[in-house]
Amino acid sequence: ATGRLGVALTTTGPGAANIVAATGEAWASHSPLLVIATDISSSVRRPGAFRGVLHETTDQAGFFRPVTKACRQVKPGADLVETVRSAGELAMQHPRRPVYLEVPTDLLAAANGALRDLPAPDMADGLPDLTEALALLAAARRPLVWAGGGASASGAGAEIAQLAGQLGAPVLTSYGGRGLLPPDHPCLVPLPPHMPAAGALWDAADLVLVLGSDLDAMNTQGFRQPRPPVVVTIDLVEPVNLPPEVWLRADVRAVVAGLVPALARREPWWSRPGGRDTLAGPETRFLDALESGLPADAVVVADMCIPGYWYGGFGRVTQPRGLAYPVGWGTLGFGFPAGLGAALRN
Repeated sequence: ATGRLGVALTTTGPGAANIVAATGEAWASHSPLLVIATDISSSVRRPGAFRGVLHETTDQAGFFRPVTKACRQVKPGADLVETVRSAGELAMQHPRRPVYLEVPTDLLAAANGALRDLPAPDMADGLPDLTEALALLAAARRPLVWAGGGASASGAGAEIAQLAGQLGAPVLTSYGGRGLLPPDHPCLVPLPPHMPAAGALWDAADLVLVLGSDLDAMNTQGFRQPRPPVVVTIDLVEPVNLPPEVWLRADVRAVVAGLVPALARREPWWSRPGGRDTLAGPETRFLDALESGLPADAVVVADMCIPGYWYGGFGRVTQPRGLAYPVGWGTLGFGFPAGLGAALRN
């Protein structure tokens, strides 16, 4: 809901097991989450043995290893406050993903150090060399911008709008990038990438500028979108799915702001396709009715359901983080708890 560190507290055994699916969603969606779970007392634990203690498992952390970037367990004598602080810091480092921290119940009351603030999230120092990227952008005749969740996390909407205007480029967004540009912005393609009119723009582009997106299977039709002639990526996370000619490991907003003044303004090479008005059916009537009652600053939280699919693809998202949608892992039951978080985000 905010991009800041989220914290989930759960009890031992079944309590921990019940949060694994939600942790998987955070993993797939690059959400920084610290999961703190108790475990049975260290005084009764026997390595490799199940003794029948209430809520006991032989390896509770094992639930979480596939869906976290690290699993940490507090040992007797450890500084609990420092352990929690360092685990939260790790979750906020790029690539941002969940960290699991396990605390045996008898160590919850151990003596600890003083609380102190987390450091600022890590960023690449300064701007990288933009020379090669600028040369490729200047040479492109049909550039296209693809913006994702990393661009939203960077707060780069205004800068992306400027850059697209300079390049005369269409802007496609992933689900995580929805709301970066206002729904009626002339550079925004008002369709999801899988729609033919949007896909035709991708196919015609001679350069794609990827801003903070891993171009995952859900947003690329199972990786079936053809590779563009040239790819330039700006992201703090190393590209995996579409290796670029140039990767600028830096904050999206800072780099885009550095590119804009160095590029000559050009006319658009494309025509803006119609949006959902080109469709006809109950989904458009549903969306019209829904949006007629939404306030301007609404955050829509969609679960994995047919109306969620409609809004995720065709809704008029008016602000960054204005759509919360479990497209990363497809976790059922996302809507209600995520709605609580969105309601409390301020």
